Amino acid sequence: MENKTKKRILAIVAAVLAVVIIVVAVLLTLSQCQGGGKEPPKKVIVVGNNKDNNEDDGNQDDGDDQAPVDDDPYASDDITLDLGYTDGIEYETHELMGSDDESYIIVAQNGSDPLCETFRGVTSTVYHPSEYLSRDPHERKYTDEMLDLELSRLRDSGFKFVRTMFWSDWMWTGNPDDPWDTESQTMLEFYEWCKKVDEYGLKVVPMMMWSYAALFYGGSEYLVEVDYLIPKVYNPDGTVKLAYDFGIYHEQTDHELQNQRCADWVVTTAKAIRDHGVTNHWGFFFGNEPHEDGNTPTGAFAKWQLDTFSACEQALRDAGFRNKGSDNYITLIGPNQSSPNHPAGLAKYFMENAPQVFDIYSSHFTKKTQAATDDPYDDAFKVFNGYMETMDLFELRYKKEFWLDEFGSNGDSYSEAANLDDPWYAVNIATQMVAGFSAGVSAISVWQFLDQTWPDYYGSGGEYEYGAQRSGGAPSLYKSEVPWSLFYTTALMAKFSGDEGGTTYSTKALDDSCGIYAVTVKLKDGGWSVLMVNMTTDEKTFTVNFEESINTTLYRYMHDAGTLTPTTAANVAVADKGFKNVQKSFTDTIPGGAVVAYSTMECFSNK
Repeated sequence: MENKTKKRILAIVAAVLAVVIIVVAVLLTLSQCQGGGKEPPKKVIVVGNNKDNNEDDGNQDDGDDQAPVDDDPYASDDITLDLGYTDGIEYETHELMGSDDESYIIVAQNGSDPLCETFRGVTSTVYHPSEYLSRDPHERKYTDEMLDLELSRLRDSGFKFVRTMFWSDWMWTGNPDDPWDTESQTMLEFYEWCKKVDEYGLKVVPMMMWSYAALFYGGSEYLVEVDYLIPKVYNPDGTVKLAYDFGIYHEQTDHELQNQRCADWVVTTAKAIRDHGVTNHWGFFFGNEPHEDGNTPTGAFAKWQLDTFSACEQALRDAGFRNKGSDNYITLIGPNQSSPNHPAGLAKYFMENAPQVFDIYSSHFTKKTQAATDDPYDDAFKVFNGYMETMDLFELRYKKEFWLDEFGSNGDSYSEAANLDDPWYAVNIATQMVAGFSAGVSAISVWQFLDQTWPDYYGSGGEYEYGAQRSGGAPSLYKSEVPWSLFYTTALMAKFSGDEGGTTYSTKALDDSCGIYAVTVKLKDGGWSVLMVNMTTDEKTFTVNFEESINTTLYRYMHDAGTLTPTTAANVAVADKGFKNVQKSFTDTIPGGAVVAYSTMECFSNK
C-alpha cells in the first residue's frame, strides 16, 4: 500500500512538474525570439482592428499621451507578441494556383521585360523652409520640437527628397549692378534649413523660376520673382511695349537678356549653397508649371522656355556643375508640365529639341473623381501611359527617369471632410500611385505629404487656412499633430517602394473587374515588394503567381479604410503577417479599401 501511495505521489509530482515545464517553455517562447536569445524581444504594433488585444500590460510606452488607446489600431501599444523575429509572425505558404471560384489570380510578370529600371517609388514631397524664415510678417515659427516632429515623420515614412520653393527675391539686393546677396538673412536661414533637413537623411531640390508665367508675362499678382529678371522692352516714348500672346496682352520682355540673368542667378545660387557647407543639395527643378495652361505647349511659348532652361543648363555646365560622376553634379528635373491637359507635350518638345537639359523628365498630375470610392485607375493609367509612350518614342524609358513631380493635389476642390479626412480618398490616391508605377514612371513627388505654410502669406479660403496650404497628408502643426488618413497610405507606399535603382514589373489580375491593382518591384538590394490596392468595398481573396521564383519570405504591411483611425502617433504599418519561403505564389485575403505592401523589407515596430 505504501509503495502504491508513493507511486501515486511521484506521478502527481511528475505531472505537476511537466505542467510547470510546459508553462515555462510557453512563457519563454513568448518572451524570447529566435536567434539564440542574443537580442531582447521587441515590442510591436499590430496593424488592424486589435481591440481585443489592447489591455494595458502595465508597461505602456507609446510616447503619445494624446492618442486614444482602447479602440485605436494605430496607437503605439506594447503588445507582447514576438514579432521582433521572423518566426513570431503567422506564416502561410502556397503553391502555384490556377483560377477557381474563390480566389482571383494576379500574375506578376517578373520574368518579362520590366516597366522601369530606374524605380524610386514615392520618393519625394514638397517641403518648404517657411518655418525657418524670419521674414514672415506674421512671425510664425515652429519650435525645434515641431520641426523635429515633421522631419522625423518624413524620414520614418521613407521619403528621400524634398522639393522646396526658392524665390529670387530672397537674395535680391535692389541693385541691378550687383543683384544677388548670398549672405542675406533669408539665404543664411535657407542654408541652415538645408543642413537641418540633411540631419534626417533628406536631399534638397529647390524649384527655380517658381513663378515662370510672371517672368514671361512681365509680372503678375503673385510676384516672387524680382523685376530684374523681367527686363522690359520699351517704346521710343518710354512706355513699355505690349505683346499679344495666347489671347492676352502682356508687357513685352527682352528674353535674351532675361535668359542671361536667369542663368547667372541659377549658377550664383548653386555656388552659394556649396560655399555655405550644404552637402545635400541634389538638383534643381526648372519652372513650376511653366506653360500657359489650356494652350498647346509648343510654339513660341515653349521656345521661350527651351531657351531659358538651355541657357541655365549651359551656365551650370560651364561652372562645373554638370560633370557626371562629380560630387558637384546637379541633377536637373523638368519641365514640370501641368497635366493631364497635354500629356508629356512639353517634355516631348524638350526631348526633341534640347535633350541635354533634363536628366529627369516630369509632369504634374491631379485626378479628381466625383466620389472617393470611384475607381480612378483606368483614367489615370491612360495619362501615365501617354508619358511613357513619349519616352519610348525617343528610346528613353531605360535611360532617363520620368517623375510625377507634383501628384495628388486637391487644388480648388479642397474639402477637408470629403477628401483628406476620408480614408477612401487615401485609397483613391494610392490607386493612382499604383497606376503610375504600372505605366512605368520612376517616381512620385507628393503634393504634399504635410500641409505647408507659405512665407509672406496669411490668407484663408479654399485650400488655405491662415497661410497654410491644406492639401497634404497631415495638417500644419499649428492646427493639430493628428495626420489625415492620406498620411498613412502614402507613407506605406513610400516606405516599401524602395529607394533607388529598383525595377518594376507588370502585375495584373486576370479578371479586369476585380478592383485589385498591383505592381511588383525588385528592390536595389535584390529583395522584393508587391504594392497593392483593393479599390472595392468587398473583401477579396487572391493568389499572386510570379513568372519566376522569388525564393524569399514576404511580410505584409496593410492599412485599410475600415479601421484607419489617425492619431498623434502617426505610425506607418508594421508587419502583421508573413509568407515563408515564397517561390512562385502566395495567397491572401484583404478587406475592401486595403492598401498593402508585401515586402522582404523588415519592419516589426515603430519604436
